[in-house]
Amino acid sequence: MRICALAALLAGCGFEQKPAASPPPQPAPPPLPRSFTQTVEVFQVAFDMVLVPGDEAKGIKALYVGKHEVTWDEFMPWVYAGSAEIGDKPAASVVRKKRLCPSALPYGDITRGYGTDRFPALSMSWLSADTYCAWLSAETGRSYRVPTNREWEHIFRLSRGGAATELSAADAERLAVFEVNSFDDENGDYQTRRVGSMDPDHLGLYDLSGNVAEWVSETGDVHVVRGGHFRSPLEELGVRGWLVEDQAIWNMNYPNEPKNRCWYVDAKWVGFRLVCEP
Repeated sequence: MRICALAALLAGCGFEQKPAASPPPQPAPPPLPRSFTQTVEVFQVAFDMVLVPGDEAKGIKALYVGKHEVTWDEFMPWVYAGSAEIGDKPAASVVRKKRLCPSALPYGDITRGYGTDRFPALSMSWLSADTYCAWLSAETGRSYRVPTNREWEHIFRLSRGGAATELSAADAERLAVFEVNSFDDENGDYQTRRVGSMDPDHLGLYDLSGNVAEWVSETGDVHVVRGGHFRSPLEELGVRGWLVEDQAIWNMNYPNEPKNRCWYVDAKWVGFRLVCEP
């Protein structure tokens, strides 16, 4: 009763009780840029990353995805950073100090004579691609890796812009380097093409189908490449492209024992694409 009387007295004297003030609304975080260019200062190379929306219902977050597959321009300096070709130059020293460099050099001409200037890097093992991503993350301060299998499929489906995931013959010839259009008269064989040679997809990405098949992660006890490659028929492109690593076959002609764990002499159609967490 005394408390109620006091409250009434205070109200009568003009002391009105007010509810506690709500905290001011927090401003929304700024939108992520739609793309960015990553420069790797130590080797003076650059590449473009494109923002791809996630799917909250499927637990897939938005990611930056490499506009192109990783090229020799980006990959080769890192591969040879510990060799006599670079020797004690500062670039090699930086890579060695971080202890994130290949454990072995490729055997023979790993480029297959296809070309190096803006051609996709190829024949590296999952271990080599993963180690490169770890080095790149340490070098740039960003979180680079290969996509998970679920992420790769999500990216591919969005890249179709609502069209069927199975590419038509017309779409394949426009978007993909594959069995039908990868024969090179000068080389006298099928081969990769420079990244960006075909049309971009609905996300602004290139070569998700064909050119080189791309490493993914989170595939259980095996390593897998997705998307198909320059020797793939139409029915093995895109989301239907799925190849499981086979050390015995992919390195059949490697001359030494044990087999090289960083490179595959006979898998000349294996490459990878970067993703980066915002």
